[in-house]
Amino acid sequence: MCENKVSYYVSRGWYPWNGCTGAKPYDYREVFVPCGRTDPHGERAICQDCQDDPDVMRDIDAHEETIRLDNQASHSAGWGDW
Repeated sequence: MCENKVSYYVSRGWYPWNGCTGAKPYDYREVFVPCGRTDPHGERAICQDCQDDPDVMRDIDAHEETIRLDNQASHSAGWGDW
């Protein structure tokens, strides 16, 4: 992965009708995630430069496949995800 950061907008605040006292309006804030790390949605954050590089994407796909196979093996042993 590279040293770039990927921008995401995540929700913040509370809906005023959910019973919270001092409820704030529902809003969004920008967060930055390093390329290759887990994003706020539980997926891998990949910057545009890495998405455009077929070699990097091939490595990412191979790594994701290895993770899938490891989890499949641990599930078959009754352990759950790593």
